[in-house]
Amino acid sequence: YYVFEDMVSKGEVAELVKEFDEVLDNAPINEGGITDRHGGPCRFPGYIGYMKLTDPPGEEQIVTMLSHPLMYMDSAVRLYGHPKILKLAEGLNGTDFVPFNETIHHKGAGNGAATLWHQDGKTHWDEQGRALENEDIKSPAHGINCSVAITQATPENCLWVLPGSHNYWRLHNGGSFPPISDRLPGAVPMVLRPGDVGVVSRSSLHGSYPNRSEGRRVTVLLGFHRRSSAVGVTVTKNIHASMIYGQEREVTYTEDWVNRRSRMIPLAIDARRQWYPQETPYVYKGITDGGNT
Repeated sequence: YYVFEDMVSKGEVAELVKEFDEVLDNAPINEGGITDRHGGPCRFPGYIGYMKLTDPPGEEQIVTMLSHPLMYMDSAVRLYGHPKILKLAEGLNGTDFVPFNETIHHKGAGNGAATLWHQDGKTHWDEQGRALENEDIKSPAHGINCSVAITQATPENCLWVLPGSHNYWRLHNGGSFPPISDRLPGAVPMVLRPGDVGVVSRSSLHGSYPNRSEGRRVTVLLGFHRRSSAVGVTVTKNIHASMIYGQEREVTYTEDWVNRRSRMIPLAIDARRQWYPQETPYVYKGITDGGNT
């Protein structure tokens, strides 16, 4: 993985934290609920993911993820148009890069749920389980996750990555992922300060342990694909294409689908331009709608 330090300003981080906390405060008490802890109606109940506490065990649920935050957080839309982040995506995926997924990961202080060891995606491997990806930005690839830290990410609450693991699929030929209770030799923590951006290959083995520390970890995940790796691919168990993360559905990424999805990039650039008029905006060169750029 890479860490790009101080990419997002303190002022912008503060805007993201403020709006995230407002959404969190208005979240349903439990998954499927429609009222918040104050008894008021939830504005975005269908986009918030939960997990049950296992330590101590019980029925209490904790918020772990906000799906599709660009639909209801203006600060997230502006972040998506950040020229440095988009330039980063271009450098790794080519000028015609396309969107993947947008979520906010939340690990509350003292009771943050674990993220199991995993490798994202089930395509783009050969018959021996080896990655088809090369460094020529033209080969098939699973894409990248850009984690924008808006709170401190420490070894106790951050994502851990096993370097070199992107070369081989652990589920090949009946294999399995290790349990998150295992401290994998060689795995390293992706420590981030607020405003840093961590970039991880989705093919790598990564996960995070239960957060027992006093500090919460909140990261805005912005994912990107190479266009050539997305168009025409069929995913039988896509967990990102639905309203709530984890709802599986089969999806074929047609050229029209990818073009329409890519429209969000210039829309976010324009929203950011209006908020930061003195900043030089990023110029997106990918196809976004019927051949228009």
